[in-house]
Amino acid sequence: MFRLTLKNLWAYKTRLLASALSIVLGISFLAGSFVFTDTLKGLFSDLFSSSVKGVDVQVRQVRAFGDDTDGGPYEDGRSGIPETLLPVVARVPGVVAAEGYI
Repeated sequence: MFRLTLKNLWAYKTRLLASALSIVLGISFLAGSFVFTDTLKGLFSDLFSSSVKGVDVQVRQVRAFGDDTDGGPYEDGRSGIPETLLPVVARVPGVVAAEGYI
């Protein structure tokens, strides 16, 4: 049986080589896609964590009544507070620094 298997493999060398090559390429593409997605996930995680580094609290307006959008922490339909309230926020006990941004 083993000898018959070897003869069959030798008779169809091209098919054996093509099958082996397709397996190697398939596994390579799969591993490459895992590496790519993990790299992108790490990049965006680092990007968003560094953008809010040192921020303990973010003061924003209350969401409008009936606004059920859920686009994440930066796109939830809320607008900022007026710039005139920045000194009021800065006077709150325990606030070390208060900054406004657009």
